[in-house]
Amino acid sequence: MTTAATDRAPDAVLAPIGFAGGGDAQGRLARLQAEFGPILGVARVYVRHQGDAHFVSASPDDAILYPSLDPRSGEPRYAWADRGDGVLYGTLNDADPTA
Repeated sequence: MTTAATDRAPDAVLAPIGFAGGGDAQGRLARLQAEFGPILGVARVYVRHQGDAHFVSASPDDAILYPSLDPRSGEPRYAWADRGDGVLYGTLNDADPTA
């Protein structure tokens, strides 16, 4: 799957908390895995709670912003595109040497 804005597969996803649905944590994580694993092209996704959204990526080391030791500290690492239902697909900024 590719994003319309970039014509490449997303590197990360931001999904509203409610997108994972109700139930226990295991069930919510399973839904996020089933939905976003194939989109990100991985067998396992890593999910982090970020305010009112889940940040979903292929690596436990991924972060939404550049790390504190980077000259771009605090700036976004991703360009985000809404897929139309409140879920955002993120592609790493082309200038990101940590990608």
